[in-house]
Amino acid sequence: MTSGTASIITGLTILERSTLQTVGTSVFVLSGLSLIGFLIHAYFGMVN
Repeated sequence: MTSGTASIITGLTILERSTLQTVGTSVFVLSGLSLIGFLIHAYFGMVN
């Protein structure tokens, strides 16, 4: 698993969310974090 995935899944499971909600939210959050990371790297010229 990638960084943060386990904590997102654990938190949503504790909140008694359905499996579909947990997976959907996890994918949404991690996609957002990946996009932000890419944009920051692109801004500072660290993308090869």
